[in-house]
Amino acid sequence: MLDAKKIAVLGAGTMGPGIAQTYAAAGYEVWLYSRTEKTLQRAQSLIGSSLQFLAEEEMVEDAQSTAARIHYTTDIAQAVQATW
Repeated sequence: MLDAKKIAVLGAGTMGPGIAQTYAAAGYEVWLYSRTEKTLQRAQSLIGSSLQFLAEEEMVEDAQSTAARIHYTTDIAQAVQATW
C-alpha cells in the first residue's frame, strides 16, 4: 500500500472543505478542487473561520501550517496531478 501524503478533494461544496481541513490537520498536502472560483472562496473562508475557532479553543496545534497545506484550484488536472 502506498504511503500517500498528498490528497485531492474534488468538490468544495458541503463536505469538501471539512474533508480538506481534516487531511491538512493530519499533515497531508491537500488540493481542493471546485468548478467555480466563488465556491473555492467560500470554502477558503469556511476553513479559515473553522481553524481560527479551533486555535482560539486550543483544539489545533498550528492553524497556520494547516491552512498553508491546503491549495485551491479550478483546474481538475492540476489538483489530481499534484497528488502523484
